[in-house]
Amino acid sequence: MKARFRVIGRSDRDGMCYSKDTLTGERVSLETKDRSEADRLVFHKNEAQKNTSINHRIGINYLSASDPDYATRTWKFVMSAW
Repeated sequence: MKARFRVIGRSDRDGMCYSKDTLTGERVSLETKDRSEADRLVFHKNEAQKNTSINHRIGINYLSASDPDYATRTWKFVMSAW
């Protein structure tokens, strides 16, 4: 599987590193000039893209740890609170 994101260094912009989406062509600043830090950030973006279902379950577990009622809450609860 080809990586969706890659690192681009722009020398005309004071050496800042950018992430380029190979599907849309969108470039986003990584807010760093350190190439190894930029590679690490893009690696994690690509990993998140590959393992979406695992990341979803991890996020739900974090939410459940901070709010035990999260898993049982429904829209009815939201609407009555609103």
